Amino acid sequence: MLLNPRTVTTGYSGTGRVQLDRPALVDIPVQLISGDPALASTRPAVAIPAGQSFADIVVTTTALPGPFSPKTVELRARYAGRTLATTLQIVAPQLGSLTVTPGSVPAGTGATATLTLARPSLAGDVVANLLSAAPGFATVPPTARISQGQTSVTFPVSTRPIAVPFAAAHADLQAEYAGRVVTTRLTITPTVVAGILTGLTLQPATVTGGSTVRGVVTLQHAVPTPTVVGLAASDTETPHPPLPGQNPSAIAHLPESITIPAGSTTGTFTIRTSPVARGSRHAVTIIAGAVDTKYAALTVTG
Repeated sequence: MLLNPRTVTTGYSGTGRVQLDRPALVDIPVQLISGDPALASTRPAVAIPAGQSFADIVVTTTALPGPFSPKTVELRARYAGRTLATTLQIVAPQLGSLTVTPGSVPAGTGATATLTLARPSLAGDVVANLLSAAPGFATVPPTARISQGQTSVTFPVSTRPIAVPFAAAHADLQAEYAGRVVTTRLTITPTVVAGILTGLTLQPATVTGGSTVRGVVTLQHAVPTPTVVGLAASDTETPHPPLPGQNPSAIAHLPESITIPAGSTTGTFTIRTSPVARGSRHAVTIIAGAVDTKYAALTVTG
């Protein structure tokens, strides 16, 4: 006996087929038995007509209020002392999808999410649990209710106003019901425009003391305002790396900051190194910061 589908949402029907290994010579009555008629039922018997090798059946499930764990019911077909069995799984209403519109908003602006069921509930409302993986950027209500007979519901997504520049953030939103989880993603963009540092390189990274080094800083993207990048250098003996704009290094000397013009993504600066003892080798950490902080290693030899 075959079932299609093998999994049915509570309250809905599925179809099955009782199959012979060869066409019947006469009408064959096949007894049908449900292991739990309160959950899934079908007619007590089906006849396979002469000349045919199968007969189709309908299995009806009882509408149950959710959520609940999947329930399995055994269905059996019996004829001439032989019994064949299969199983049908009955599940609570299933979440189909979660979407958010618009998919990207400035910080402090709201969005609307839509939660959809694969099929409407036939026995009570569906109350799904909601979660934001980044509540510092976006928040959602604790639950969303889809009324019986309906396929979807909308709910608000709130984002927090943030008065400092930051890289675009992503908040993954989640809905869960009866063990089924659906997700979507909301992007939150900054309202304060500022360049965000993404790279710091030294050319070259190893020099003889008394030489100069070219430093290059790179922004994530061009912005319409100038970006001040703080700079600092730290010898390895320094217990705590300095903040950009400080310069406790006795070996490497550089400006406290540089300004990248509006519309540009790169800036350069010069590092002057002091002479060091012949045969010695010194490690210096160069630090740059603009929203994010980057580090680069400089080696000075004697």
